[in-house]
Amino acid sequence: MKPPDPEISEEELRYIVNHVVLPPELPQKDDSSNENDDVLLRFVHTAAVSFASQLPSNASRTWEPIITMLSQWMEISQHGTINEIILDQALEGMRAGGMSGDPIHNWP
Repeated sequence: MKPPDPEISEEELRYIVNHVVLPPELPQKDDSSNENDDVLLRFVHTAAVSFASQLPSNASRTWEPIITMLSQWMEISQHGTINEIILDQALEGMRAGGMSGDPIHNWP
């Protein structure tokens, strides 16, 4: 299995496939690690950015809060360690109604 992104190793790609594509009971052993979590987060962020860039602008805006959240989590969690300073900054930067573009909360 050849990784689509040259920065993702074959082992990291296998982890992503096992945790995104395959049923929850596979694989049969715990293969989680801080490095694998980082790779999975980067992969999901890259996929979300790529997907949103293909949408019309009105639909793309729906993805902005998701991409922002993923970006912030990548800054906060560095190699499995929570950066408390960046976490505090992110919490201070939160605002009421910050997800107003969220279609779930705006459901008729």
